[in-house]
Amino acid sequence: MVLPTYLLCTNQATAMAKQAWKTLSFSEEEASDTFVSPVSGTLYVCATIADPVTNRLVEAENSHSLYALRHRVCGVPGPELDAGDLVWSTGGDAAWYGQWRESYDGNDAACSGPLENDQASWLETTVTGSGTISFRWRVSSEYDNDKLSFSVDGVEQTNSSGTLEGWVQQSFVLTAGQHTLRWVYSKDGSLDEGEDCGWLDQVSWTPTGFAVMFDACGGTVSPATQPVTPGAAYGALPVPVRAGYSFDGWWTGPDATGERVTETTIVGPADTLYAAWAPLTCNVLFDPAGGTVTRELKSATYGQAYGALPVPSRAGYSFMGWWLTLNGVAGLEAANTRVPVATNHTLVAKWERNEAALYLVVDLSGGPGSASYPFSYLSAIPAGGWSDEYKTTRLVLRKIPAGVFTMGSPADELGRVENETQRRQFYDGQPGDRTGARPERR
Repeated sequence: MVLPTYLLCTNQATAMAKQAWKTLSFSEEEASDTFVSPVSGTLYVCATIADPVTNRLVEAENSHSLYALRHRVCGVPGPELDAGDLVWSTGGDAAWYGQWRESYDGNDAACSGPLENDQASWLETTVTGSGTISFRWRVSSEYDNDKLSFSVDGVEQTNSSGTLEGWVQQSFVLTAGQHTLRWVYSKDGSLDEGEDCGWLDQVSWTPTGFAVMFDACGGTVSPATQPVTPGAAYGALPVPVRAGYSFDGWWTGPDATGERVTETTIVGPADTLYAAWAPLTCNVLFDPAGGTVTRELKSATYGQAYGALPVPSRAGYSFMGWWLTLNGVAGLEAANTRVPVATNHTLVAKWERNEAALYLVVDLSGGPGSASYPFSYLSAIPAGGWSDEYKTTRLVLRKIPAGVFTMGSPADELGRVENETQRRQFYDGQPGDRTGARPERR
């Protein structure tokens, strides 16, 4: 049986110095003890060399023999750590790499890179949320000097040195938030003992749920918190409310910044979600209140300025601005006034009569139970004179210039007597002679 093509180096020196490659095929028996790792559809031989004469696979002297070649071809370890979807990076003076010679599960594991004195090799990943990180590791090194250590967010949690005959399991509980996990094999300034490396296998991250908080940003929301699980979808989210606004979704940052979060979004590091809002629009009607206006309707946005407003006209009056009359509340509105309600509403024109107006007419048709009585102004007697309407349901007050004036009822009033205003009874409100006698002086 012929296996897929493998990429091999003709010898170790060439691999290290010139990266010269030779494509060979081997039988299943010849390759059975060779660990292979697929990359882009091609299987690469790891930690082995090919005999330049026989082209047969020859076992390397130790697990580092083709380290540079394996790391260059196969990249950062991942599958060897059995860690699911965790994303890994490696660096330092030498990178970690995957190998099969030493493992806990009998398959493969990651190994620190070969180092000189005062050097270090690290492997790193990140996790989000609260949960438990567990792993198995082994070290073979100079006791108490060359160490394998594990840290969370830059703080060392544990270390090991010397030569461990077996694999040791470690577990740590992490709180909510995003965490950087790092494994480091580091050497001091002298001596080498054992295999001078550390191994890592069976990495497992088990997230636990935390409560995400909802900031309604000016509105109200219930519930204010909700349990979520990192790595899983948020699921159903509450819908907040805010007067004058429509809800525009949850975001990881205020004012619709960061990432938009929906029911299907995978829970990330954010422990607070912020509501975004869009102001409602409404129609504004214009009531000229006895005048005329060229524009009767415009659109406005809640919380924003009204903008340009029409100017009505009315004979004998000066326009004093628009007033909002809603639920008994009145307020003078100008173009820079912010729209105070999100529903359709009416602005009413306010007028002030000009000095040419001679008569103030109060409308009493509402009767004695009316809360208010509308009024208007006239600059002249109505065409046709004062009709019965003005004598029954309207009260007419005439503007009188300062100085001497005459009081009394209209000349054509039924029952009026000549010179009635000159009689004492007229002023006293007492019955008396209306024959024309002059009141006695006082």
